Amino acid sequence: MSNINTNLNIKTRVRLYVLYDIIKNLSESFGFPKTIEETLQKGIKEKQILSSVYAYYLDDNEKAVGKVSFEIDWQTYEMYASTESGSEIMIDDKIPLVDQFANWASDIIKYVTEMREKLGVNDIKVYYRYRPEIRNDAIKDKEADEFLGLVKSDKKIEFNNEKAENFARQMTYVSEMLPELKINIQSK
Repeated sequence: MSNINTNLNIKTRVRLYVLYDIIKNLSESFGFPKTIEETLQKGIKEKQILSSVYAYYLDDNEKAVGKVSFEIDWQTYEMYASTESGSEIMIDDKIPLVDQFANWASDIIKYVTEMREKLGVNDIKVYYRYRPEIRNDAIKDKEADEFLGLVKSDKKIEFNNEKAENFARQMTYVSEMLPELKINIQSK
């Protein structure tokens, strides 16, 4: 009788949906443009073709003063998702998902918000990278671009090293809940 879940707030959620929701919620908190939501939906939930989502935080001169990236290790994801205990995640409806994701999540949200304010971020440009098996196959790469409605960019982003000098950091975060997701924060 002790193994029965008596907490009615706890729900079981499919791992893929939790992964998508975490990236969506954190990207919103980090100030990513709302227009990326459809790309995340299609590239993570529908087809699992995105391996990275990254944003450059640009100043008035269109030079980067910071970068935030989400990297998905789909092999690690598949390892967890293929097990009975890893395919679903228990979520408490009364606690924000981001707070359940990791105890440091609110700290990195505050850090990115502070970085944006102190370094005078004027614009945020988001870029995507496909899984290697798609990226390295010209036909699959083109199909993925068409599916997501994306176009290739060869624009090089330059960092404003002078402006970001006093705020220079490089941090990587991985949570126990979703070890397949790595969050990198860089300000130069």
